Amino acid sequence: MQNFKFKPLPLSCSDFSLLRQSGMIYVDKSDLICRLCSRINAQIFLSRPRRFGKSLLVSTFESLFKYGLRDFQGLHIEKLWQDTNTYRVVRLDFTEAREFSDLSGFKTLLLSLLDRRFSLACRSRL
Repeated sequence: MQNFKFKPLPLSCSDFSLLRQSGMIYVDKSDLICRLCSRINAQIFLSRPRRFGKSLLVSTFESLFKYGLRDFQGLHIEKLWQDTNTYRVVRLDFTEAREFSDLSGFKTLLLSLLDRRFSLACRSRL
């Protein structure tokens, strides 16, 4: 009987790069990600239940645009993706802007969040 080495399950892991670099189980649906990214000027609404991979999906998009195919070796998208450019990625987490009591407070928190995230994105490309 052969000895099989089981890969770890990515429980509570929502970082695509870490998931791939750690050799965790990943169900390859990267061909669908390629199709979504290829829809020029399309507005797409993705709705998924709680704990159903929304953060991991966003992290997958982030990795694709920020690092190109670095984390996608051996996946379907590696053969399909034609764009060799990388891009600045600004990822917004609105949990940082949830403590407000009125519209003015929300605007202040949102502007602060945008300022921090865009400043980080600009500095990381210098």
